[in-house]
Amino acid sequence: MDWILHADLATEVELEAVAEAGVRLMPTMTFLQHALEVGHQFGRGTRELEMIKRNWESSVRMLEQARALGITIMCGTDSGNSPLMPYGQLHAHEPEILVRDGGYTPMEAIVACTRNNAFAVGLENDVGVVEAGRLADLIILERDPLADIRVLQGDQHLAMIIKDGHIVALNGQEETEDTLAYAASLWT
Repeated sequence: MDWILHADLATEVELEAVAEAGVRLMPTMTFLQHALEVGHQFGRGTRELEMIKRNWESSVRMLEQARALGITIMCGTDSGNSPLMPYGQLHAHEPEILVRDGGYTPMEAIVACTRNNAFAVGLENDVGVVEAGRLADLIILERDPLADIRVLQGDQHLAMIIKDGHIVALNGQEETEDTLAYAASLWT
């Protein structure tokens, strides 16, 4: 296998073997974090939450060790696998976890979500970077995710989406020359 999902209980010896083999990791820590925050509202009992807390703490150690060993990290969330993890609402929490708890830079977290994830879906030669000859859907933000990775969460900082080379209307707005001028101003 070229990549491993979770690895929250991986030992240092196991991570050294992963690093030596060049295997990538997709920790999917968002579920653990979110379960600790709201699990009791979804019927998770004290015993289960204590187990999740131990897995969270183990995951943080694993993430720190993986970074120190140079293991390539990808981003995933386990979204949609339970009512606790509604699909599409928590995806951008994983890069925050990488930065806050794993010691990654915001750019490393963004690369984990883009270029590194392209590998997971077998498209590493087609997507994941902005480069001539590649497929690229882009989001343009009103704030800098390198200054605060959390601006990727939700859509409050979303200025524009470009999909298949076309600007996607946000909130029912149509593409106008003002929209194009605004997009150009963000690049200067």
